[in-house]
Amino acid sequence: CKLLCGVMSLLFRPAGYLSGLIDVGYAWVKRRSSNQGDVQPARFFTDGWGDFDKLEKCEDVVKRAIADGQLPPLFPTQKALVLGKGENEDSDLCLEEYVFNSPIESFLPEVSKKGFFRVVKPKENNAIANAVVVHLAATGDQFYAFRRKLLADKLARNGIINILIMVPFYGTRRPQDQTKHYVRNVSDYLIASTGCMVEGAAVARWAQDFYKLPVILTGMSFGGAMATCASLMVKGPLGLVPCVASASPKVLVTGILSSEVQWHSLMPAASGASSDQSSKELLAQTKAKLLQIFSDRDLEHVVDSKGRELNRQWSIDSTDGGPKVCTCIAALHDSFVPPEAAEELFGKVKCWISPEYFQSHWINGGHVTAMGLAGINFVPSILEVRDSLLKVVGAGTAQ
Repeated sequence: CKLLCGVMSLLFRPAGYLSGLIDVGYAWVKRRSSNQGDVQPARFFTDGWGDFDKLEKCEDVVKRAIADGQLPPLFPTQKALVLGKGENEDSDLCLEEYVFNSPIESFLPEVSKKGFFRVVKPKENNAIANAVVVHLAATGDQFYAFRRKLLADKLARNGIINILIMVPFYGTRRPQDQTKHYVRNVSDYLIASTGCMVEGAAVARWAQDFYKLPVILTGMSFGGAMATCASLMVKGPLGLVPCVASASPKVLVTGILSSEVQWHSLMPAASGASSDQSSKELLAQTKAKLLQIFSDRDLEHVVDSKGRELNRQWSIDSTDGGPKVCTCIAALHDSFVPPEAAEELFGKVKCWISPEYFQSHWINGGHVTAMGLAGINFVPSILEVRDSLLKVVGAGTAQ
C-alpha cells in the first residue's frame, strides 16, 4: 500500500507543478488583456494610498461593535429577481434576491451602501434543506454566475440553501470610476475588505435566525480569507471552509497578484527619499510599507483582545453558543496564495477551533486549477462540515 501511494505521488507531482505554471500563465494573460484598448492598464491603487483616517475610524467602529457583541442586525428585504450574465433558472432550483443596508454604510461610497445577495436553494427547500452556506466572493468575482456554477448549484442539489453575497465595490456596487475589480486606493480596498467580512458575518447571523439551520461560511481565495474573518463575529455552532485562502491581504504583495498593483502611484508617498535614490530602492520601500500595512490587518488584528475572548466563548469554550467546525483547503503549487501563506492561515485558525473540529487538506495543483475544479476539490469538504454540524446540533446525519 505504501509503495502504491509513493508511485501515485510521483505520478501526480508533475501535474501539480504544471498546474502551478497555469497560475503564472493565467496572470500573464490577464495582464495582457487588461492592457488592450486602455489608455492606462487596469491596476490596483491607481489613486495611491487614500484616506487612512476614514479607514481607522471604520475599523475602530467595527472592533468596538464586535467586542461589545453589538454587531448591527441585518434586515434584508426580498426584491425582484434579475438574472445576471451567464445565469439561468434551473427547474429543480429556486432563486431569490435580497437587498440590505450595509452595517458600515457610512464609510462606503453611495453606490455601495446597499448590499445584495442571491439565494440558490432546492425547489422544495422547506422539506429537504439541511444547512445554509454563505459564499463570499474571490478577487474579481463581481457577480453570481461563477460561484453558482462551481459551487452553489451542486450544493443546492445536496439539500443546501446557498447565499451568494455581492460585496462592496463589486458588481452593481462598484463605483463608476472604478475599472473592473481594481479598487482605486489602498484605504478603500481595506474598507471594502472590512465591509465584506462584516456583511458576511451579518448575513450568517441573519441566516441562523431566519432558516433555523446550521450555517457554514465559505469562499475561495480572497473570499475564503473574508469568510474566516467573518467567522470571528458569529456564534457557534458554525461551519467554516476557507478554500485556497490566506490570513491577510499581504499576498497582494508577496504573491503573483503583485504584478496587478500600480506601484508607481504609491511610490511618491512611500518615503521622503532624495532624488538620487534609485527607483528600485523606492519600489522596495513602497512594497515594505504596503506589506506592513497588510500584515497589521491579519486575522489576529480583525478583533481586539476583548473580541478574541468573546469569540473563544462562542467557539472553543462553548459557554455562549456552540463549537465551530472548520476545514481549511490549500493548493500545493499555488502562486497566488503561496503555501507558506496558507500554512499561516491554518496556524491562526487553530487558535480558536477545537482540535477535534479542525482539519486541513492539501490538494495537488495551483490556485486557478483548484478553483476551476471546485466541485471536486471543495464541495466534498463543505458537505463533510455540514454533516459534522448536523451531528453537533443533534439533527443526525444528513440524507
